[in-house]
Amino acid sequence: MEIRSAVEIEWFAKSGRAKSPLVFESEILEKCVELDYIFNGFVMSWDGKSTKLSLTCKKHGEWHSTTAHKFLLKNESRGCPKCGAENYSRVRRLSNDDVIKSINEVCEKLNIEFLGFVGGEYIGNRTKLILRCKKHNIVWETSDFSNLTSSHVSVGCRECVVERKRESFVTPENVVVDNINDKCKELNYKFLGFVDGYINKNSKLHLHCVSHNVEWKTTSVEKFMCGRSGCHLCKTTGYKTTKPGYIYVQRVSGITDAIKFGITNLSPEERLKQQQRRSKLKHELVFCWKFEDGYCAYEVESQIKQKWRDKVGFVDRSVMGDGFTETLPAEILPLFLKEVKNLCNLVR
Repeated sequence: MEIRSAVEIEWFAKSGRAKSPLVFESEILEKCVELDYIFNGFVMSWDGKSTKLSLTCKKHGEWHSTTAHKFLLKNESRGCPKCGAENYSRVRRLSNDDVIKSINEVCEKLNIEFLGFVGGEYIGNRTKLILRCKKHNIVWETSDFSNLTSSHVSVGCRECVVERKRESFVTPENVVVDNINDKCKELNYKFLGFVDGYINKNSKLHLHCVSHNVEWKTTSVEKFMCGRSGCHLCKTTGYKTTKPGYIYVQRVSGITDAIKFGITNLSPEERLKQQQRRSKLKHELVFCWKFEDGYCAYEVESQIKQKWRDKVGFVDRSVMGDGFTETLPAEILPLFLKEVKNLCNLVR
């Protein structure tokens, strides 16, 4: 059995409506985040929406029986077959009172109130539930009994989902310091520490511009990393979180083969042209993702630098004058693309 990621599949559009492997992979990764599955890749050969997937359930392991189309259906649960069999077997043995008791037990743990069944009565494990989030006072009808009691399904109101995503992307101090030092290396600055210690993105930095021998303590982490504040004697332009932004991935080749990633308010194609002018390598865009909230792109880049901190800076400055610190070895491209798409789905 041959399993490939989207970037490894040679694909040609047969019609204007055909979806590429990259588009399918992005949608599949998003659903895997919801269901707490691991997407291993597509089972060859490629057959569009009928291509089977290699998925891993953290409880029961890997399976290959689900097609891309069936897995992505919005109103059906085509997940781990063993989880489905367990849930069906358990639900068949429950009386109506037992079902309500089970629902209330789960809801109590999740700080949710069970208000009743859609349609007024319980028919089967696909009967929709009416739930209320006690924290945000939001009522919704999207969860059924099977999903509510499944360990791999994350249940909550839309605000709870947003909060969980935010909490999972808190940047540790050591990562922030590494990012600041990388930025200082590019700008010929020195990072002298935090003014009052590190708290969050609004913490002030003590910086020194080597070129002009100037020090200042008024720049926050966010403004500095996004190029919105720096030495007043340097002409600076940079990424602005207040505008829509892109995260992009390039394949670079020539003297050395590598991955180049970064964020930009420009179109990824225009940014590539800028970088190409100061690079001895050939640059090719392989992935980009637009965020209406520019800070989301910055968060994704920060997480990339954290995860791959031992490998960044792969290309020497003498070869790539613009953005050499955001480079990685080429051999990790398939895995790297999968991780980036996963992060984009989580942060958006």
